[in-house]
Amino acid sequence: MTTVYLARHGESDWNAANRFQGRCDRPLTARGRRQAEALAAYQDPQYAAGGTIFVDARKDEEYLEGHVPGAWQLDHYHLERYIDALLPVAHQALQVVVYCHGKDCTDSEAAALDLTGFGVDPARVAVYVGGWTAWTEAGLPVEKGPRGAGP
Repeated sequence: MTTVYLARHGESDWNAANRFQGRCDRPLTARGRRQAEALAAYQDPQYAAGGTIFVDARKDEEYLEGHVPGAWQLDHYHLERYIDALLPVAHQALQVVVYCHGKDCTDSEAAALDLTGFGVDPARVAVYVGGWTAWTEAGLPVEKGPRGAGP
């Protein structure tokens, strides 16, 4: 069976201004480019091979309710629970994509700064601004329970 994912474009300048876009082809903002890059990272064979990792910056309850398949957890407010297991993997990854709820959530940015503060190369760390909201709205796969539990 073939699976097809449909994803809306990333944020454009008119989206950011809450302006109706219609059929106009507007350029992506820097944020929109990061959104597109995060989606591309999931679809890249490098993800399946473990070269790209996703890091969920939400609370335990939210993570357990659903997360990107295989995502590691890093609640910025409780680093001590996660950092020892995550750091070796993050240091070896070619790309680390951090996300939280979405547009108005800054926990992913804080978690990304935590990772770079622990020596993960900032050039390999990206924040998926659309976050969990955009992920689920796009109908992308969801894993429930602890990491590795499956769908």
